Amino acid sequence: MTTVSVLLPGYSADSEKFRLPDELSVHFDFLQESSLLPWQASLCQLLGWKDQCGDRLPSLQVQNYDSTLVHADPIHLRAGRDTATFLSSDMLGLDDDSADALIDALNAFVESDGLHFHKHRNDAWFISGLSAQSLRAYPTPFLANRRATAFLPDDTSTEWPKLMSELQMLLHTHPVNQRRQTAGLLPVNSLWFWGGATIPELPDSGTSISVYADDPYGRALCKAMGVGCRTLESFIPGSDTSWLIEGQKQDVVIVDTRLVGAQQTIESFHDEAERQSGHLSDDDHSNRLLASISEQWLAPLSIMVRRGKLQQLAVYTEDGVTGICSGQAPWWRRLLGRV
Repeated sequence: MTTVSVLLPGYSADSEKFRLPDELSVHFDFLQESSLLPWQASLCQLLGWKDQCGDRLPSLQVQNYDSTLVHADPIHLRAGRDTATFLSSDMLGLDDDSADALIDALNAFVESDGLHFHKHRNDAWFISGLSAQSLRAYPTPFLANRRATAFLPDDTSTEWPKLMSELQMLLHTHPVNQRRQTAGLLPVNSLWFWGGATIPELPDSGTSISVYADDPYGRALCKAMGVGCRTLESFIPGSDTSWLIEGQKQDVVIVDTRLVGAQQTIESFHDEAERQSGHLSDDDHSNRLLASISEQWLAPLSIMVRRGKLQQLAVYTEDGVTGICSGQAPWWRRLLGRV
């Protein structure tokens, strides 16, 4: 039968701020199955890369470079005595001229070392020329929505942390950042390196896998691993069951990154109370998005499970918590039934 997995970064089953509707959550068991895990790593695992833990991901948003390519995301890093947070590149609003000027300055600085920075978009940069063998780092979007202190490098003497530290000094005095600060904008004061892993040869699981995703990294990962990927709007559970394959073991994976994309704003980054909470969010907007996601995916899919059309529905968060809807009452309801 068919199992459907929904990757839902940005959702936390323990959050008091936003949660699944009560009429839906009663059908789920939420289990702490692992430690923190980026959705990109969960997708790798669901596609057969079982030992992927998130700190050694491939660099896949650009297909036409060699395997030495590593993500070099421009960020705004705020490091204090006890905590560190950073704003990811997509929230900095870099224009073409600013991004090009920063890239040119970075390349002039590292040219003698045989390194080179590439700009894919204003908010998506890469570096080539340095082995990623020793690089252990989680992806920027995963860290940008939580306290990043525990993930910052301790030893700045090794090649990647050392390069990060040197480039911070260069960026600190760059005219682009001086102009941004004068205009009331946050400076690009650091780069975050991640990725560079090579996808291993994976055995054929004998299971048909279909992925639905709009996120560029998710789509590129599917392409690199030889798995078909369609857009989210092409998946219509309930009213259209043409995606179900009768009599064959089938895994369907949905990657919905809308919730995590809405959880960080420049305003909340400046708000002390929000920063102390560990997640930077617009609660009202997050709740509206979660209601939309519940109506679009979770509610109709859970009904299909309860009617026996699906074997299982699983919701994966980045906090290591997995919500399971298997058609059987959650454990706590079964326990209450015995009392």
